[in-house]
Amino acid sequence: MVEVHWFKIQADIFDNEKIKKLLNSRDGDTYCRVWFQLLALAAKCNAHGAVLLGENIPITIDDLARIMNKTVNKLTTIMQQLVNLQMIFVEDGTIYIKNWDVYQNLDKLEKIK
Repeated sequence: MVEVHWFKIQADIFDNEKIKKLLNSRDGDTYCRVWFQLLALAAKCNAHGAVLLGENIPITIDDLARIMNKTVNKLTTIMQQLVNLQMIFVEDGTIYIKNWDVYQNLDKLEKIK
């Protein structure tokens, strides 16, 4: 697995309705920070939007809570909101960023691999 040190964020990210909804939540800044941390972790994994602990090892909520310095309960609430907003999905125990290609330049990623 080749680590990637970047992901794309559009300048109008804060005009996005889903981001606005996160920000308007209680602790909205924390919700957005978790979202950006998930994007960063997925970029590091460079596995088509999967958030992994190692090569092909799905990260758990407990792992994420430790990494993000959040309680498991708080992080579970935030993750459920991200699922509800269709920003992430879970498949076979692995967390994925939905529409990952929006956040990456796929041509450059293929060259890196």
